[in-house]
Amino acid sequence: MNASAQGLHNAKLIANVAVLTPDRTLLVKYHEGHNDERRWMMPDDLLQDGEHPDAAAARVLADHLGMKAKPRLAFVDSLTSSDGTWHIVFNYVADITHAPPITPGEGIAGTGWFMLSSLPNTEDMGHHGWATDVLNRIVSDRRN
Repeated sequence: MNASAQGLHNAKLIANVAVLTPDRTLLVKYHEGHNDERRWMMPDDLLQDGEHPDAAAARVLADHLGMKAKPRLAFVDSLTSSDGTWHIVFNYVADITHAPPITPGEGIAGTGWFMLSSLPNTEDMGHHGWATDVLNRIVSDRRN
């Protein structure tokens, strides 16, 4: 029986973090080598072997942004990328009261605070604007 008949997948487990003030979100650009290099994305990273998603989300904030916060899980996405890789994305939220200074970690090419009402254009966002959809869902859930 082949791998697809057995239901086996090449999978990636990802912690994705929406850093939110009451009216802004923090987006990052990664250096070359990242899937959507030089496009705005929410901070994210693959889970390390044996790492819990909660720990991965906190690590993303600390390592990528120099932030200490305890993000909360908002929801989980499951999707298949164009190359057939199954992605399980743990979408976290770090609610903060104001935009703190950011210390970009290795691999971060740039950071920017954006008004939730005026996010970058879809073509300037990684993964065809997927972050916009995630942020809209989180903000909508926040209002309910």
